[in-house]
Amino acid sequence: MTYPIPRYFFLALCLIYCTGAGAACPPSPSVREAIETGSPEVLLSVIRQVETCEGYQDSLGLAYHKLGVFYYFNQEMAPAERVAKALEATRKAIAVRSGLAPVPFADVGQSHLNMAFFHQDQLDYDQAAEAASDAMAAFERGGSSRVVNCLWKLADIMELIGDYRKALDYLELARNKAIQYRDTALLGDCYNLIGRTYNEQGRCQEALAPLNQAFALFSAPPPEQQSDYQLASVQLNLGNAYDHLGRYQEALDAYRSALNHAERHGDPDFAMQIRNNIGIPLKKLGRLDESEQVLREVLRYATAKGYQKDMAAANDNLGDLYMIRGDFLRALELYHRAILQTAPGFRDESIEQNPDKEALKEAADKKRLLNFLNNKANAWKAYYGSTREPGYLHNALQCYRRADEVAGLMRQEHSEQSSKLFWRHTTRPVYEQAIEACYLLGDAEQAFFFMEKSRAALLLDALLAGNARQAVPDSIARRELQLKRRLLAARERMENGGDAAQLLAAQDALERFVDELAKNYPAYHDIRYNLKVSGTQEVCSRLLDEETQLVEYFLAEDFIYLLSFSPQSPPRLVRAPRDEAFAGQLQQVLAYLSGAGNAGPEAYQAMAYPLYQDLLEPVYDTQYRKMLLIPDGELAFLPFDALPKSQGQPGSFGQVDYLIRGHNIYYAYSATVLSNLVLHGEAAGDLLQIAPGFEKGERGLPPLSHIERGMGGLGGYRLLSGAGATREQFLERASRAWLIHLTTHASTGTDEGDPRIEFIDQPLLLPELYAMELSAQLVVLDACQTNLGRVETGEGAMSLARGFAFAGANSLISSLWEVRDRYTAILFQEFYQYLLAGKSKAEALRQAKLAYLAQAQTSAEKSPRHWAGFVYIGEDGAMAVKQGSALLAVIRGYAWFWLGGLLLVSGLGVWAFRRRKTHPAARE
Repeated sequence: MTYPIPRYFFLALCLIYCTGAGAACPPSPSVREAIETGSPEVLLSVIRQVETCEGYQDSLGLAYHKLGVFYYFNQEMAPAERVAKALEATRKAIAVRSGLAPVPFADVGQSHLNMAFFHQDQLDYDQAAEAASDAMAAFERGGSSRVVNCLWKLADIMELIGDYRKALDYLELARNKAIQYRDTALLGDCYNLIGRTYNEQGRCQEALAPLNQAFALFSAPPPEQQSDYQLASVQLNLGNAYDHLGRYQEALDAYRSALNHAERHGDPDFAMQIRNNIGIPLKKLGRLDESEQVLREVLRYATAKGYQKDMAAANDNLGDLYMIRGDFLRALELYHRAILQTAPGFRDESIEQNPDKEALKEAADKKRLLNFLNNKANAWKAYYGSTREPGYLHNALQCYRRADEVAGLMRQEHSEQSSKLFWRHTTRPVYEQAIEACYLLGDAEQAFFFMEKSRAALLLDALLAGNARQAVPDSIARRELQLKRRLLAARERMENGGDAAQLLAAQDALERFVDELAKNYPAYHDIRYNLKVSGTQEVCSRLLDEETQLVEYFLAEDFIYLLSFSPQSPPRLVRAPRDEAFAGQLQQVLAYLSGAGNAGPEAYQAMAYPLYQDLLEPVYDTQYRKMLLIPDGELAFLPFDALPKSQGQPGSFGQVDYLIRGHNIYYAYSATVLSNLVLHGEAAGDLLQIAPGFEKGERGLPPLSHIERGMGGLGGYRLLSGAGATREQFLERASRAWLIHLTTHASTGTDEGDPRIEFIDQPLLLPELYAMELSAQLVVLDACQTNLGRVETGEGAMSLARGFAFAGANSLISSLWEVRDRYTAILFQEFYQYLLAGKSKAEALRQAKLAYLAQAQTSAEKSPRHWAGFVYIGEDGAMAVKQGSALLAVIRGYAWFWLGGLLLVSGLGVWAFRRRKTHPAARE
């Protein structure tokens, strides 16, 4: 593990002594001299002498400010005591300085900024962020460039809690401010910190450019004017980038250069942290003895100083060293020490014990604690590998459970989805290792827990937030959605060159609002944050009947895990190789289905049957007519109902033994998501179809000639077509619709930005769906590629379908590739007929596909390219649709004819009336 980058540079910038205070009655030279040169004892004496003197308040504020700094750097006091005293003195400085007239905003800002450092030292990040924000407001009022320092501090805090997107937003604003102030030193620091944040995100190749820009700016002045601290800091960050990129010798060289600069700067603490990093590439270069010597030197120094974080980092790196040597017991002891030094509420020295939930909550540096727990779990698993002692696997699973709890706590602290997605990616190996441990133990029930925790957590967050909004008044729920839309608009403006300050203000407004909701409405908090994974028994009783089998997948690096169960069968966990052969077969099938190549039925069966063997045959049971599948990763792009379940040489596509012939197959993002869907009661609102048609090629989009989808015979049906199919009309009506059918164009957005769905006037982008609230029982995305999108580890495809689920749709029908309008029209006409006949939603789609297969005339038309592109996602069940009035259907179908006739008759009447009035003789 690489230790977090030292932050003493900020102390050098911010914990400085003020040089004046602009009071109406200046202090006498003796008082000023005492404050500037005095020890804490002298400062306390000065404070006692001047606190009641009129006209000395500016000096009093300065004395309290300097006293706080002295306490903070007093190494003779215990760390907790010195920080507590520093906070107390600085609060008094702020109170005194804020009461001066005029207010010395620069001085007030500096005291607030010192408070941010002190709170961060105590790992109280909420208070630190609040103090940094107060400092920024004061500096802005005073017109000081130290606004940039405050933005750095806010970015630093966001980075420490793992909210990297927000950290980068603060740094972008800081960079713009530095350019505005024309301060190259500040600009260099901004580039350095941007590179550091990229490193923390694992974007190390991207980090090199800003880090090299920073190094060029720091190296530009003459040598005697260069800052050794800045050069040490940027070299340290460059070393981290090289280390993560596998360029270990370059990393070692950069670290050693950083150490030289830190020693010249005269900062032994900084030098100690750099030495900790030097031990890492030495270890990776195989120079284990040298690595251990350096790390033990770091550990001795940190222990003597009482630096818990540095001790934890050294112990963790030493644990990695012993893992390489195969001494797993010693590694376990070292990882356990790192946990003890990171979780302040945990004191048990036994390596078989782990922090409880309360101790995990108290730990401020959760991202490091997550890493230590995962390392300890992996050490237990490796220990099992050398001894075959099952108890060690149980110990590993307990560590993985605690690591998962930490990941959940971190997710609650992050406001930006991109940061949450980063941590979903980062924690993926935790779940992969845990599932392997479950497989080795034969514990399918616990494997199901880890599979569920590994997927769709952000979607579940959104569903829980929607459920929680039902516990607050409608006006407050609407306010939350308004703030989300404001944040979305600010994000879009910033990405198009707008002001980052507006984005940060929108983020803060939403976060404060949600915090107040949680305080004022306990029921909201309980629903919003009570994230519980459904167990297999709950899933069976809630989601499965005696005809349904659930199969859930997890794609590990080398294996495909399949977990299946039903109300009649206990959970069963198997695995198959995930090798190049499997990857090639999957790619071949997906490429054919999406339109590449002209394989005949025999070739298709030859390429698709191996996928059935890998993905279903190990758990296949003929007694189940329905299958609920929970795919992972790229498996979400595969229509399982188009897989052949037997070999043979079919003469046509109509003779292939597709799974759909005997099984109703439908999908879910996760069983827990499906269990938490809110059912919105009986039929209410419209059955709404949006069909722009694009008859005139509006906005360069090709016409859709077959917009009739068979909905016209349903009661409550409303059609918005042509010029009426606008984005605004959709946004206005969608929240009240019970069923939504979108017949239009769409794109994945992979190469052109976000996924989008098209309306006659403008598109709707995926992020906009995140700020919507729907109550539809079914959304039919009758457009191309609506289930495709960039795959995010642990969350699946960031598709339009997922966006509608995020907005609250209970179930969806979406497409996996570019579908042909003519075939789609036939399919959905059949679908609505079966839905009207009382079939469940998933079964109605299945029957529509089978009907299409029966009606298609040629082998080519029976290819799964034409019927398998739509999949059903969500809980299966019937919809209470009703037959519409035949008369109303006729009237509706000829609405424009009737309206035109009415206008014609009215026009003739007006013309006749005016003519008679103009020519009275005509009446005689």
